[in-house]
Amino acid sequence: MEFRTKLTLVVYNKDRSNHLRAIRETVLPFVSSDGMYLQVGMAYPITITKVVWLTDEKMFHCTAEELMYEYEFNLESDVDELTDMLDILADAKRNGWVGFDKIYRDK
Repeated sequence: MEFRTKLTLVVYNKDRSNHLRAIRETVLPFVSSDGMYLQVGMAYPITITKVVWLTDEKMFHCTAEELMYEYEFNLESDVDELTDMLDILADAKRNGWVGFDKIYRDK
């Protein structure tokens, strides 16, 4: 059995005041769950923090959150520069994730 899955990867700055996000759709051979690690077109696995069934779309939506402890970025930061500095962003973009083009404020 296969399960259509939309993944959202949220990358927070070190104080969780701002974040970037990207999405990718994939098909998984299992139902994912909170706390599961997935390695989907990335050099290292991401941790699933939330799983929701999207009834209208007939697919799962998984959210993964990563915290960049060393980096502080804000709404004025250059996203292209961040992509060059943060391997997780560059790796995701190279491997089919769409997004990481805007910084969002959390607080």
